[in-house]
Amino acid sequence: MLTRILVEPQGVWTWLADGKTWTDQDILAEFRSLQSRFGDVRLLRSEQWPVFSYSGWWVTVSAATFTVPDDANRWCAAQGFDPDHCFAKFISTTDYALLDSLNGGMQ
Repeated sequence: MLTRILVEPQGVWTWLADGKTWTDQDILAEFRSLQSRFGDVRLLRSEQWPVFSYSGWWVTVSAATFTVPDDANRWCAAQGFDPDHCFAKFISTTDYALLDSLNGGMQ
């Protein structure tokens, strides 16, 4: 689970996950690793997508598509990811009613 905290006295946001503090460089390196492994992935800013309630997050998404969330979650498990590191999420910028119903409310 990735947690965003404010570090004082510098007053900058940083990320804590998996027992380490993540820099932007760490996040980019993880993205590149996933890109190398899976090919068609994208790195998004959460505030640019209405499916996310929290802003300021880097989110890596795969272009793999599934008809139901359970299939996407099974794909995650088959790739060796736990639910804190990979989960189904319907991504759209326009279909708000469908987004809300599929995602069980925005996260």
